[in-house]
Amino acid sequence: GSLVGISASFTVAPAGTDLVLSVTKNGTLLHAASILTVTAGATLGRSVTFARGLYTFAAGDRLGVTVTTDGSWTATTSDLLVDIEIESVS
Repeated sequence: GSLVGISASFTVAPAGTDLVLSVTKNGTLLHAASILTVTAGATLGRSVTFARGLYTFAAGDRLGVTVTTDGSWTATTSDLLVDIEIESVS
């Protein structure tokens, strides 16, 4: 299969600094470009899409998401919902 998108939804607008969502495969970064950067002051929803077949995985691989920010993040009361969209290949 392949990763075809990442989306993020917040209950409070991102503030203070950027937040980076990185897709991982088996605990390591899937690809340096398989990220979504949310800038401070952004809207409550952000997404990015990728071409089919660009960032691939195989049956049994474990996909995850890491969230990275620094000590300047001030939207500490915000809830975050992250979705990754995948396309399976049969």
